Amino acid sequence: RGGALPAFGPVWTLPTRREFGRSMSSCCDFARRGSEPKESNNNREECRHDDISREMVSTEILGNQLQFAIDPDRLREAGVVWDTAVVKCAAGMTPLVKRCIQRMTKTESGGHVNIIELGAGTGALGIGLGCAIENLNVCVTDLPPVVSLMASNVKIAQANRQVCKNSRVKARALPWSIDPNVPDPKSVFCDDAGDGAENKRVQSKKNSSESTSQKINNNRWHFVAACETLYWGGWTLFDEDTRLPQLCTMKCVTANSPDCLLVVAFTVRDKSRETGFVLDDVGSFFWLKRIKLIRSSSGEDDDEDDDQCFTEQNDAETRAYVANAAEGDLLLFQGKRKSQ
Repeated sequence: RGGALPAFGPVWTLPTRREFGRSMSSCCDFARRGSEPKESNNNREECRHDDISREMVSTEILGNQLQFAIDPDRLREAGVVWDTAVVKCAAGMTPLVKRCIQRMTKTESGGHVNIIELGAGTGALGIGLGCAIENLNVCVTDLPPVVSLMASNVKIAQANRQVCKNSRVKARALPWSIDPNVPDPKSVFCDDAGDGAENKRVQSKKNSSESTSQKINNNRWHFVAACETLYWGGWTLFDEDTRLPQLCTMKCVTANSPDCLLVVAFTVRDKSRETGFVLDDVGSFFWLKRIKLIRSSSGEDDDEDDDQCFTEQNDAETRAYVANAAEGDLLLFQGKRKSQ
């Protein structure tokens, strides 16, 4: 995630993740070119959550200095923080998320903006967003063996009182597959109401007061994020090609949410595989739009209206941006489902 993966040992010593419907984040060449994951300020500590001792690193995301437990020995690339990609993806998503909040306020649909992250690893991106923007429901997902690490990092942010007002972050298992079991927002965040009778009465009253549009809005994903998940293993005969399962998961999340935006950040490591996946596979089902981190001279973001920015011209420009990328480049784009 965010460069070539660190060599913590021979590839063949890795515990297999095939039985868990292995995600793309488990497959990569540990000898690929690029930078290793940075540990901000070289700040390494140790923490203990759930009776598991883990190293800690400090990373600044959206102006907040956050602490993350890492577990590279057990989880390899899923157990480290890929600073560059996470920081840039969070910066690129922030204006999109804030505009979504503004639209919801204007239309009186209310509620939270719901974000689901695929292949989240340490959960740094989703947690970083939840600590910087109010009124978010963020679900960070990965394979079952990774959930405990993500949950630990959510608890750390909560213990440090860094999660924003009215924002919630949860960790869940979500293996990619042809027919993925994608959770809906209410099933993920319903337990926040508590178990007490009073809490149940309050939640019931809240649900009954919601309009139909509010209920629909509150139970659909507005964003699906994938940060450093586009590489594919395939370096040995035993590696499964998980590009199709990842694409099917992206399609499943956005299937019932026509306005849901896909946000992808990835470092080019194997150009033919990764750019082919974006242009031929993702691009067949999503309109593509490059996310630029440089603001216009007026100080405003280039894309004033998300609905207006998904044009054939922008799609063609984004395809050229991806096609002309060199190995080692970090690419950032958004996608919106095409009408099928």
